[in-house]
Amino acid sequence: MKNILKKVNKKWLKQISFTILLVASIIAIYFEINVLVEKLNIPDIDMTKSKLFSLTELSKEKIKEINEKLEIQLVNFDEYLYLSNVSNSVNVIKEYAKVNNNITVEQVNNSDVESPLIYLKYKDKTKELSIDDLYTYEFSTETYINENLDLTEETITNAIISITTENTKKIYLYINHSTYKDYPEAYFSTLISKLEGKVNEINYLDLSTEENIPDDCNCLVIPTLGEDISEKERDILINYINNGGNILILQESYAIINTDLPNFKSVIDLYGISFSDGIVMEGNTENMLNNIPEFIVEKINTDSTIGKNLNKNSKILLVDSGKIDFKDEETLKSLNVSYEVIAQASDSAFLRKDLSNTEYTRLDSDEDASNAILSALVTKKVEGNKNSKLIVFSNSIFATDSTAIPIKDILTGQSKKGKAIYINNNEEVLEKSIKYLSNNTESLILRKKYYDNIPTIKLIQSGTIVQILYGVPMLVILIGYIVWRIRKNKR
Repeated sequence: MKNILKKVNKKWLKQISFTILLVASIIAIYFEINVLVEKLNIPDIDMTKSKLFSLTELSKEKIKEINEKLEIQLVNFDEYLYLSNVSNSVNVIKEYAKVNNNITVEQVNNSDVESPLIYLKYKDKTKELSIDDLYTYEFSTETYINENLDLTEETITNAIISITTENTKKIYLYINHSTYKDYPEAYFSTLISKLEGKVNEINYLDLSTEENIPDDCNCLVIPTLGEDISEKERDILINYINNGGNILILQESYAIINTDLPNFKSVIDLYGISFSDGIVMEGNTENMLNNIPEFIVEKINTDSTIGKNLNKNSKILLVDSGKIDFKDEETLKSLNVSYEVIAQASDSAFLRKDLSNTEYTRLDSDEDASNAILSALVTKKVEGNKNSKLIVFSNSIFATDSTAIPIKDILTGQSKKGKAIYINNNEEVLEKSIKYLSNNTESLILRKKYYDNIPTIKLIQSGTIVQILYGVPMLVILIGYIVWRIRKNKR
């Protein structure tokens, strides 16, 4: 009996020893492969839809030609790394050094600095960014949720471009007759800030003291006029158009109703357009915010030049918008004008001229405004094979920091007033419009939605690849072997 037990124990001990040796061998091989992967420096694979955790090819293409030292300092980020978005941003910024050896990224602490900052240094140029520049949000009138957006790559790439290039675009705001002339920074602070972060220089222009629009003007922005321009200013604008100048017009209907603007109208006559003297109201509840018909929610025409690179469901919110009318085809042809629609109302929209009436439903006095044009890109051929391009919106409130927008976040249940420019795709549409008009091929517009990345694999790192390609099969083999031994011992 003792001999039998001795043989069984000896056999069992051999089996256990063999199993332990097998497990140890698998672990050893696993670590050897990991060391090999690290030496080969196999890059991580970002499987998210918008490449949230890495750089897109757009950025890599922009920075690969930098041939002198560029320093990026992340100041006081350490204490915020517990936040996943900040940690991800730091990792993305470190990717720039991997793409170009002339770029260095360093994390430092500075007790003299209160909040996290980013410093970029290139030759004799420096640029400072706030941590807030890395993120933004937009309120969706479709989901009624504040969607957080990551701007890390967009912000850093544009900052790098701005200090390594001399090709900065000049945007001029013509505001001395505007209803916003007293506080332009207050109303357009977000738009100005976003444009300045994308290789643009913003200047204010007073044509009453100028003989011409500056030669370096890449795009002239005209917010709502509250009074007419002078004949001198009219002639300057006409000359600018005839020389191929590009313009963005943001015009409110109420200004047309309450103010006579003959000189301004003679300018926009060159493009064959006019503005209605009433407000477009929606009759379709799916195209309005909070069932308020003058808060119009319309889809962007994704077949248009401005809309083609936007998400197919992109929308804008216009408040008390007017209607843009075009001359007949024959007149447009004589003016050498063509146009494409960027946004328009639904087929149930109507035009209200009596603004003292506050009824939400359509009245007998209201006019039909089905499919009314709310925004358009107009191209005018001028002498010398040049084109003058105009992007026009029959609204300016949507481009401002006006907090007149009533919103309620369904996740938080909080009701508050939202800034107009942050509703739907308002900000993005404006940026793309000015980018197009100024021919800004250098800047990058890349808004990464966290929501878009939820259904996808977050990040496959090189080490994880080893675990998937090697660890999982080995685990299956090990489990299979153990099960086989247990079944054999039971026989």
